[in-house]
Amino acid sequence: MRKSFQCQIFVKLNVVALLLCFGCGAARTEESIPPAGSAPISKDVSTDATLWRHKPRPNYVSDAMRERWTIAHLEARMRQNMNGQSRVFFTTQNERDKNATFSIYDTRDGYMVNGRSVDSPSLYMRQMQVQYERGIAYATTEFIQLLDHTARVMHKKYPETIMYLGNLGLRDGGDIPYSISHNSGRDGDIAFYMKDENGAFYHPQNMYKMNRRFQAKANPNITFDLEKNTTLIETLLTQNVAPIQFIFVVRHLRSAIRRELVARGATEELLMRFDATVAEQAAHDDHFHIRIYCSDDDICAGCNDRSILHPWHEDPLPKREACVEKHIKTLSAKKTTSEVRAAALQRLALMGEAQRAGNRILKYLNDDDGNVRAASAMAAASLGQAAVEPLAERLRVETQPQIQLAILDALVQNDSEQAAQAIIATLDRLSDGQLAFDTQVMDKIIRHITHHPRQAYVEPLLAHVMAPALEPARADLRFALEVVTNHVSDAQELADALVEWQAWFEKNQTKPRATWLIDGFKHAGFPVTTLQNADIPLLLDAVDSPHRAISYNAQMALKSISHLEQDSLDWSVTDARWHYTRFFKRRAKKYKIDLSDRDERGRKL
Repeated sequence: MRKSFQCQIFVKLNVVALLLCFGCGAARTEESIPPAGSAPISKDVSTDATLWRHKPRPNYVSDAMRERWTIAHLEARMRQNMNGQSRVFFTTQNERDKNATFSIYDTRDGYMVNGRSVDSPSLYMRQMQVQYERGIAYATTEFIQLLDHTARVMHKKYPETIMYLGNLGLRDGGDIPYSISHNSGRDGDIAFYMKDENGAFYHPQNMYKMNRRFQAKANPNITFDLEKNTTLIETLLTQNVAPIQFIFVVRHLRSAIRRELVARGATEELLMRFDATVAEQAAHDDHFHIRIYCSDDDICAGCNDRSILHPWHEDPLPKREACVEKHIKTLSAKKTTSEVRAAALQRLALMGEAQRAGNRILKYLNDDDGNVRAASAMAAASLGQAAVEPLAERLRVETQPQIQLAILDALVQNDSEQAAQAIIATLDRLSDGQLAFDTQVMDKIIRHITHHPRQAYVEPLLAHVMAPALEPARADLRFALEVVTNHVSDAQELADALVEWQAWFEKNQTKPRATWLIDGFKHAGFPVTTLQNADIPLLLDAVDSPHRAISYNAQMALKSISHLEQDSLDWSVTDARWHYTRFFKRRAKKYKIDLSDRDERGRKL
């Protein structure tokens, strides 16, 4: 027995020794192997270790296992790349415990809080590489659950397939350059299920536009899989995970899917839902665009469902009203915690219902808790002129930069003399060193001055543009002066430009700002005369001015003439020119102007 045991030990030791030897050899890099076609290894150099050849190791890992490991690695990397939340949104402990997501406002102009990453890649659902690298793999929890459920159902019915995703949204939501509606976490793109030339499932690397013969325009061997895509739509319309508001797809594919549903014997209810939900859009010839309704939690946080309310979907208005009442009661409750009160104040603001709480909001501007003060400022913004003086008073004594930002945010929405005086007082405090310089605070001040220019801003700007405390913002202060005066100095040095501005102001301070604007446009090469309808073509040309201040003032003049609500100053010059040119070109007879020399994008013909 003992001898047998010793033999086993001897055999195992030999096996270990052999494995170690093989391991040492396998550690050589492929650079040690001579290239193909080179001279054979001679016996004279056979002892040179750099020229040894070794049999490659066998692959003990199956392709499926390797794929799972790769997926796990990519999921971990995606989670590591999730940045912190950039927007201020007050949540309760219960919401933080649930890692809750929120869709705020609508799908075009809204944003998202705590967006959740899609669990991709997986064995049944993946985001395509192009969209994954864009960092737009986020949506609300409800939307992610809808995608996951749909992908699982499709994979169960068609095991060889994977549901590929296109654009979702940024973690914080907001605008993405690839779509105008993926802002608030309730929109996402699903790629078409496709077949290759052999009829097998095709793994797409990007979206493929489908022609009327159901062939990919880029490759006719890739075709639209009508069976699977019809099953996908049927699954989306019959699930109970998240209520769908729209599915957008091009007309000829929509018609084909409906015919297939009829051929399958679809019920009247399913066809009714299809007709109401699946909408034709020419731009969606390479994917399905899915949009869901606001969840109950989203409604209480300010989510807004625009457009169609399907008859089978519960009316959100009673839910919204109940939320407003709940938030207002929270403000009156004596035992409410600060975090709950801050959340209630902010959500009243986001819902546009803060005015219903009235003076109860303003009293919290002086609360001991900083979050409550900040949330009160957010809510006060919708109270109009009545909130300007209390906000200005709080701003004079507030020392925390984040709360100053919230107050300034509320003030910059109010174009009044009182708001302007509060902005000027804050600029004075920054210049004198009474307030520590903060880039974000300064940005808010510059934004108010440039978006609501007034003659009263000229003197304080001239007084503070060279202040040592404001040195980091000198370029912005110079730009603000150019916008207010519509006078662009050619001087390179700020000190020289300041002398020019002071001389200009002494000469023009008694004139109305409309005269400043006209003179500035003429000096820049745009001979406007009245800033009325007849000057629209010149103002459209001025939007393209190389001087940013001239472009700003041209856009504000066009906005005033058109009475449009959109603030184009935050857009690119190209988008602003397109926006205003299209508006006025379509209404040329109404404004009695001739824009036949340019297309709707503003490009000269």
